Amino acid sequence: MNKTEINYWLKIQEVRKYTISIDKIKKPNKEHEEQTRKIIIAAQIILDNKDILEGGLEIYKRNKILRIAFDYFIKYYISTFKKYRNDNT
Repeated sequence: MNKTEINYWLKIQEVRKYTISIDKIKKPNKEHEEQTRKIIIAAQIILDNKDILEGGLEIYKRNKILRIAFDYFIKYYISTFKKYRNDNT
């Protein structure tokens, strides 16, 4: 395994630590609330699917722009988790 692959799997492992309850996502704008819920549900499905993650690794290894986008998405997922975690702090 090369450095890029190790980095990818470490990021996946880090994101899997965070579980967001969809019911906790509340926003004044119901349309934005529904959009956020859809994004989080899709992310959770992807994180549970080994085949998708392995395909994602191949893309991650080949394209620097997609690596940057992947890193951005991870930051989004973690920041969303922190907003809506169970203790609301």
